[in-house]
Amino acid sequence: MSDCSIYLAGPFHERVPLLQGWRADLLRRGYTVTSRWIDERDEDADEAATSAVRDVQDLEMADCLILHNGVARRDTRGGNHFEMGAAWALGKRVIVVGVVGNVFHMLPEVEIFSTWPECLEGL
Repeated sequence: MSDCSIYLAGPFHERVPLLQGWRADLLRRGYTVTSRWIDERDEDADEAATSAVRDVQDLEMADCLILHNGVARRDTRGGNHFEMGAAWALGKRVIVVGVVGNVFHMLPEVEIFSTWPECLEGL
């Protein structure tokens, strides 16, 4: 069992079911997952600021951020990029699963795994 806590980040709409599955895998292995956003539906503009504050709090509670970056896309909200940068700046372990999407994914401290099973093995 692990006492490590993990924040899962990724595109909001299309990846929620996938990240819920990742959370289940992590919980079975004894990790704590702090990402409450993966259980939410769309919020309206009035709720967005509250959601952002909550997401930052969830990230601060985590030891590690795992970012799902399946493909380079321009039509996402982009919050996952902020979350990765904040995690890096806070000195947390940062892992990208999928493709290298920007130059910041290539920082020497950032761990890259091509697939979720590889990431689980690397934890």
